[in-house]
Amino acid sequence: MYKIKLIKQFVADITVTNGKQIVVKVPVSDYGIILGNRGEIISCAIDIETMIDGIISNLLFDQRSDSKLFKEFFLSQDGVTLHTKERALSRLLEAKRIYERDDDRKQLITKIVNIEETRNRFAHGKIYQPPDGAYLEYYKKDRLKHQKLDDEYWKKVEKDFNTMFQLLSELSNKVAHLR
Repeated sequence: MYKIKLIKQFVADITVTNGKQIVVKVPVSDYGIILGNRGEIISCAIDIETMIDGIISNLLFDQRSDSKLFKEFFLSQDGVTLHTKERALSRLLEAKRIYERDDDRKQLITKIVNIEETRNRFAHGKIYQPPDGAYLEYYKKDRLKHQKLDDEYWKKVEKDFNTMFQLLSELSNKVAHLR
């Protein structure tokens, strides 16, 4: 498989003490790792969304052909976001009483929301590196936020995504055994 090689450079905005803003192009050794992590996060979020599509379809339809049509003609449409799917999944899990405790459903949905927010931060945010480390700049509720991209943060993200895969796999098996 051919791997594309695109020209990349790290650009940092720096405000100098006299108030002037300058743009500096800085080669950063960790930038490749950060870009790789960013790609992994976005790719994994797509896989999680695909798992959610399957669970929703299986909760709604007994026949595989109907489930496939539903995914193709509804869930894959541009206006049907992960947020929409998360809400639909929550309502379906509640209506079909998949979990014995409602707190379990709420915790799953909260984790999905967290995955979605992480994905959005990396898909739309800007990576920069002042002298004290790498950061992700993003907006949340119309406020500019900064997340330090250190090992502790990457390990948390890794754990969150791996836990989500595990929970959705368990849920998918549970739904499959309902039939």
